[in-house]
Amino acid sequence: MNSALMPLLEQLTKHLKDNGALQSSVAEFQSRFQNAAPGDPLPCPQCHLEGRIGRLIPLPELDGYEPVKCTECGETYPVKTPT
Repeated sequence: MNSALMPLLEQLTKHLKDNGALQSSVAEFQSRFQNAAPGDPLPCPQCHLEGRIGRLIPLPELDGYEPVKCTECGETYPVKTPT
């Protein structure tokens, strides 16, 4: 997995845990995220919690953040741009 994606994975994992996901569900999500082929959309944690398959797409950088948005549920996750 591209190391530049680690901050995003950490934030999405935190979202899962903060919303009561079981460790097995967190592990499944992390595996799907890490095994996504380059260029493939990344999985959405909110959709994962709801048993759906959502895909994250990048949005333009804004104020030091690189947000991603789900095409299914519309949830946006602002990720701090590495310095």
